[in-house]
Amino acid sequence: MRRRWKLFCSAIPAIAVLYLCFAHLNGKRDLRIQGLQEMKSGDAEFGESLLEEYLTQNPSDKKTRDELIKNYTRFGPVEKAIGHLKILSSDVESKEDSLRKLAALTIKSSNFALAEESLISLLKLQPGDFAANLALAELYFNSGRPADAIPLIEASIKADSKRSASYLLLADALGEAGRNQEMIKPLETCLQIAPNEFAAHANLAFAYYTSGRSDEAVVQAEWCLARQPDFHKVRLILAQAQRDQGEYDASLATVKTVLSAEPENLDAALLQADLLFFRGNGQDVYDSLIPFYEHHQDSRKLISHLMRAAIARGEREQAKHWQKILADLIPEKE
Repeated sequence: MRRRWKLFCSAIPAIAVLYLCFAHLNGKRDLRIQGLQEMKSGDAEFGESLLEEYLTQNPSDKKTRDELIKNYTRFGPVEKAIGHLKILSSDVESKEDSLRKLAALTIKSSNFALAEESLISLLKLQPGDFAANLALAELYFNSGRPADAIPLIEASIKADSKRSASYLLLADALGEAGRNQEMIKPLETCLQIAPNEFAAHANLAFAYYTSGRSDEAVVQAEWCLARQPDFHKVRLILAQAQRDQGEYDASLATVKTVLSAEPENLDAALLQADLLFFRGNGQDVYDSLIPFYEHHQDSRKLISHLMRAAIARGEREQAKHWQKILADLIPEKE
């Protein structure tokens, strides 16, 4: 009888330990449940604080962390969602998915440095990933880094060769990088996929013109103007191409149309001046350009034209005046 009592007594501490463990686990679980209930009932701040406390005790609970990320993403602060995603992105199992979400959220919140870091990390895991390549390419292009964007756009095209917008973006990046002639191939490919893509026709007019293919530039420009007559940027390309073809009267008429709609367009005014020089009318050139000087005093092209106009008019001292101003300008300002 004594032995049985002794066994029963020795079992009491073990039962107490188990009870305390379960009570501890239930306390943690209750904290999570209470936090979710508070968020659901509308007291998001209190609910979030409970879940944050729960995660300090259970840092590996991805499900709860996801709940907080969703809530912070929807209601803010976004920085807290980003913080939790960074924690998840360090976990091997959830790394790829977390990096995708982190990149999307940081782009949306204009945290471009972290977005770049996230996308680079994602591409190390999935080098051929279409979305990651394209997202990083757009990030670089929009931040003035077209040369960095180009190989990423090309990688996205390898992943999906039927997306016309990718070829358009590639052409834009090549143009921004000063590789105008290389724009032609992706733009022509874009039009094979989407024959009525207006931006591709407009950019192709520019690419053809700057590559010395004026006849083809005229065709593309006229296609655009037949659909958008008020798109004077491409009308100016048409005027330049017409001039290069020797169609001076047609070019002058075209550029006058641009200036009638955009009287402060300096590029159009300079083209008109070139055409007027062909007619030997220095006075008209001077009169048409002098109003622009007030707002374009650092334009070497404008001052050079004014100097030439003064020479054509026989105004030697005035020509020397403009020459001096031109000599004092820093070339890089043009």
